[in-house]
Amino acid sequence: MEFESCHLIGAVNPANGDKVGLIFSTLDTDVTNLFFQELESAIPANHHAILVLDGAGFHRGGGLKIPENITLRYLPPYSPELNPIERLWKWLKEHYLGNTVSKGLKELFAGGLNAWEKVSSELVRTLCFTEWLTT
Repeated sequence: MEFESCHLIGAVNPANGDKVGLIFSTLDTDVTNLFFQELESAIPANHHAILVLDGAGFHRGGGLKIPENITLRYLPPYSPELNPIERLWKWLKEHYLGNTVSKGLKELFAGGLNAWEKVSSELVRTLCFTEWLTT
């Protein structure tokens, strides 16, 4: 039996609820670079973003092209609870993405897009904001 999957990659601003996300059928350094380009264009002029990442290989690859308006901050190993977006991923799995069966990649992508579109600014602020982000 062959399984197909898709990957939702995203970033949120817990202070104002902004979000940027893309869906891909693979997840590697090239995809991460495409996501960085999308994120870079979403950051207002004269602003800078700090992006919290885990230690996945595609987050640390030698071929990463990090835009000048983004600084990467890596979490310590085995500490996903420190990444505010992990709460959003958990919520999406519990409400839209978990325990589902799709008939193919097209349906998987549609489900992921539908789930991401359900994420409001208020939900991002509620789930992802933590006091330590403001200090």
